Amino acid sequence: MRTPDALCFDNPFVWSVARTLDLPTGPLGGRPNEYPLWVFFLWMVLIHEYGSSRRVEEAFEDRSHGPWRQIRNAAEREFRKDRPDLIPPDLPPSRNQFNYALKNHLPRHTGLIGSGIKNRSFRLAETMGLGISTSPGSLSRPSVERVAYGDVTVMTARTRSD
Repeated sequence: MRTPDALCFDNPFVWSVARTLDLPTGPLGGRPNEYPLWVFFLWMVLIHEYGSSRRVEEAFEDRSHGPWRQIRNAAEREFRKDRPDLIPPDLPPSRNQFNYALKNHLPRHTGLIGSGIKNRSFRLAETMGLGISTSPGSLSRPSVERVAYGDVTVMTARTRSD
């Protein structure tokens, strides 16, 4: 069985977002940022898997069974050649660091993340044949190939128009 955090690492969307999220450059005062901004985006994704930000922090701090080592390894595989600056440090971030990024850095990127989700959703819908008139079935009664499945819920037509 796959763990929730393993599913995040397999998602190419996480890595494409990671390449677009940049921290501000130049002297801002205070400590320099240790972690690339994508780490805190992933933290937000993992909140939905673990149930709370506190539980994500606990999972990160668990050195023997936590996902932090896997996250770093996946980032090294993904960014080693072209973006080594996106590989996070050995130690995981704290919830305080996440809260700071959530308040001061991530809001600038919500439009970018949202448009990425929208574009990826459109591509997924197109590959399924949704909204394309040449696909089998109709928009109100799609064929099996045009139905999205997830979480034991099957999307079906709400009306019978034929």
